[in-house]
Amino acid sequence: MLNREQVDQLFDHEVYSSQGERIGRVRRVYADDISGVPDWMTVSTGLFGTKETYVLLTDAEIEGKRVTVPYTKESVKHAPNVPPEEHLSPEEERELCGYYSHPDHTP
Repeated sequence: MLNREQVDQLFDHEVYSSQGERIGRVRRVYADDISGVPDWMTVSTGLFGTKETYVLLTDAEIEGKRVTVPYTKESVKHAPNVPPEEHLSPEEERELCGYYSHPDHTP
């Protein structure tokens, strides 16, 4: 689980897949409304990093300025298109959780 200091330092870190593929850079971090635990981040993807894609932070590993997530670059690329806002709606979070199918994370 990430602590507050780690979250503050995540911005602009490079994000890589578990296969070592560069996915993009961290743009935003979202915390759970109730627990305050950071559970989502958006990553700049696409040509010139113009698209932001939500990625589940559960099981992410941070080493230096590198964040490694347990997903392929392709799976992040095809994640549901949810526009980055200040808050994820319960419906958006359910859709993303279903996509990433992480059994330990439920909205």
